[in-house]
Amino acid sequence: MVTYFYRDASGYLSRPDNFQPGCWIHVESPSQEELRLLADRFGLDRDLLADALDPDEIPRLEKEDGQVYIFMRRASRREEPFQTAPVLLVLAQHFVVSVSATAVPELSSPTDVTDFITVDQPRLILALASTLLKTYERGVSYLTRSIRTARSGLTAANVSNSDFVRFVLIEDSLNELLSDLVPFGSMFNSLLVGKNPIAINEDDRDHAEDLLQAPSS
Repeated sequence: MVTYFYRDASGYLSRPDNFQPGCWIHVESPSQEELRLLADRFGLDRDLLADALDPDEIPRLEKEDGQVYIFMRRASRREEPFQTAPVLLVLAQHFVVSVSATAVPELSSPTDVTDFITVDQPRLILALASTLLKTYERGVSYLTRSIRTARSGLTAANVSNSDFVRFVLIEDSLNELLSDLVPFGSMFNSLLVGKNPIAINEDDRDHAEDLLQAPSS
């Protein structure tokens, strides 16, 4: 499914039926044929788009033909342990693309994506990255509460196998989140201060640096 979003300085968010310069293109659960059409129409790298559908894809940064491909992951919890899935953000000159093999409610209905206008592509990338990082913050907060709750009910006399299983699930979830955040930090740092950093103002740069510290704080 392909959805177009457009918002300029007026602040009104619209969903055009077709592409227009300055829009954000959000793609969920695309077929290989849809990826081919997306690549052909917008001059995107088909292989990199396909990588976004690989469930084991790790956070990384690629640059191809003047476009920046930012591989992230989103954390979600249907049941413990937490799961993460890849989301690709593409920064092009006149548009931004997000691609995911699974549903991403935070992006398909972007009420949580604040302070963004689609015609400012670098700022939009930061807003989308912030939204995805918040899924990790929520995950860490939930797991912290789970640990406290589990500990409060434990005594030396009443520890059961189910208690051990619960702690193992919590540990697996924490390891899953942390294993994604470490390469994400390296990737995002390259995006900000690498050889060819994205063009953002100092306020946005400070905000981006805060994002890198937030999940672990």
